[in-house]
Amino acid sequence: DYSIGVYGIGMKRAVFKLGTDIRIRSTAADQGDQRLAFAVPINVGAWLANDVPPWDFDIVEDEPLNEDGVEIIVNSLTPGATRSFESPAFLQNLRRTIARDYTLHLNRGLKISLNNEPILGTEIELRQSEEFAPMRDEYKDEVDGEEVSVELIVGMAALPPDSSDPDEQDDGDKRFGWYVACNGRIVLAADKTVLSGWGSDGWPLWHRQYSGFLGILLFTAANATALPLTTTKRSVDTSSEIYRRARPRMRDVTRAWIDYTNTRKQALDEAKRREAEATPVSIYAVNKQNSVKLPVLTPHQVERPANIAYAV
Repeated sequence: DYSIGVYGIGMKRAVFKLGTDIRIRSTAADQGDQRLAFAVPINVGAWLANDVPPWDFDIVEDEPLNEDGVEIIVNSLTPGATRSFESPAFLQNLRRTIARDYTLHLNRGLKISLNNEPILGTEIELRQSEEFAPMRDEYKDEVDGEEVSVELIVGMAALPPDSSDPDEQDDGDKRFGWYVACNGRIVLAADKTVLSGWGSDGWPLWHRQYSGFLGILLFTAANATALPLTTTKRSVDTSSEIYRRARPRMRDVTRAWIDYTNTRKQALDEAKRREAEATPVSIYAVNKQNSVKLPVLTPHQVERPANIAYAV
């Protein structure tokens, strides 16, 4: 229950992609003091040579591991895996991806290390004050008789930019947008595309003006088949009825932020003064309320500069 696997976890294809000499070891405590252990050795070349079903793996006796659990060892790496593991850029990106996709689990105690260095979950915070309050709303839905808990946590993660002009030096824009999590695993991160509604159903395309917005949509279900995720577990299934029913709620709260930033351009000084009073709080500390609270700004007529060009 509450996993994200439907047809298995894809371990075989994962280890086959890494190398050709594989040993999977497992140890568990039996009743009493006895510890049971076994191993599954896989020589990929020899396994592929026998193409007559059933394609089984041998299970052999093994010495118990130091701690109960599973250990997977892959040797004889493929050329592609070797090149990737030798690349500092690949390792840095892998660390960043794990920290992002498993941040909810990491913040609840899961421990993941890469090259013996622990990975810390990304701290997700929203800004809050008397005039700014993030939204935290939860409701129940159902798919084929399976109950699904749906929660939205939305608000201002950072101060919007003063200018809408692109800034190549500022990569903070990469963390804003919509996030979708299924049973704690983030399957869509910082999305600004049609997948989360931008540029469809009356929503504008994402613009740098909207930077600072962050929304998290969490689906939780005992049966993973009820979750709106793709079979690769790397994106959201937009054809899912449960996801479609959540879209209007996403649209409403997104529209509130769009309207605020539109008005903000005509009351920039007032907006910046009020925004400066909002301090970041963890998403776990956000109080329940069914809408985002944003200040009402008083727009002022802006004198638009005129350009005069002439030739001599």
